[in-house]
Amino acid sequence: MFSPEDPTQSSFYYHKAQHNPDVQGISSMTLYEGPRVKKDIAYTVIKDRNTGEFHHDCVTFKTYRKSKNTPPHFDAKSSFTLSDDKNQELTQALTFIQACRGQHEFADGRHQLHPTSGEIRDQIKDLNTDQQVQILLETLYQLQAQHNPQELLPPLQSLELSQLENTALLFHIALCRQVLGQLAHLLKSPKPNQSDLQQLLTTQPWLLGCDFAEKLDTRYYLPEVEPSFELYRSPTGQMLIFEIHTPLDPSQNLMEYNAESDLFYPCQPLNLALGQVQKYLSLLAPLEVQAQIIIGHSHQDPQQIEALRIFNSHLKNIVIMPFDQLLNTAKQVLVQKQNLIKQSWNHLG
Repeated sequence: MFSPEDPTQSSFYYHKAQHNPDVQGISSMTLYEGPRVKKDIAYTVIKDRNTGEFHHDCVTFKTYRKSKNTPPHFDAKSSFTLSDDKNQELTQALTFIQACRGQHEFADGRHQLHPTSGEIRDQIKDLNTDQQVQILLETLYQLQAQHNPQELLPPLQSLELSQLENTALLFHIALCRQVLGQLAHLLKSPKPNQSDLQQLLTTQPWLLGCDFAEKLDTRYYLPEVEPSFELYRSPTGQMLIFEIHTPLDPSQNLMEYNAESDLFYPCQPLNLALGQVQKYLSLLAPLEVQAQIIIGHSHQDPQQIEALRIFNSHLKNIVIMPFDQLLNTAKQVLVQKQNLIKQSWNHLG
């Protein structure tokens, strides 16, 4: 199929076949040339003589022997061809070489062949979600342990911006889910610790709806007071106070009911919190500040929810937010984040 010719050049060259209708072209180069031997490699593309379409390809390793008195002659015994015509010899050889190129050599001389990237993808597709995430985390750990951050920047920069954004959003959603679990766990506790709730809510301001708000130093605005609230400034410039209390006793309603007068009124802990926040607002005047008091539970009681809605509607610059409503609102925010990444993936797909 391939007739060796005496090469006249040692560099890579390509030429089209002129006399063989089955050959599309031949690329060849010299691998080695010494005083007595010369080794060339030739890559040949075979086409269908009737349709002109690609049929298969092959690689031939050719050896030439030299002597002082005779010109170089082709050594057929030391030459061979790998073809994809029938048994995919060439493809198998290339796959094997590619695997060997990524091999790891043990102390005893044995070699472990690593799978190609395509084989790795096929294996990962067969794993469940937990196993895939575990591989991702292990990969990130290895990258962190083995590489300087500066070394990781070039390959990361080669990714599309949308891929980086989706990856960051995916990890952000995973963090949010963990935080929601922690908040739900604290609220289920018979006696939740107020400092634990404050730490969780202030370190995760998205729970308060302050994803992009700037946290302010309360001592700058109230230097003579030891405030218990958190102060933020929204991107629109609105100043926000968050007074974080406790969920109160499970039997305690935020809005007490007086049957004789047929009315709801705030319980004592809520009244105390209101007085405290109103004091802060007066000290911060003339600044325009919106305050939110996070306290108690609505217990998903329709009467409590409606009574609290009416009470909030008559307050100025203050909103009462029960912890269970805060949790439900945070869950809705998380759903919106998840929908955002789903839409982005669908757009990429």
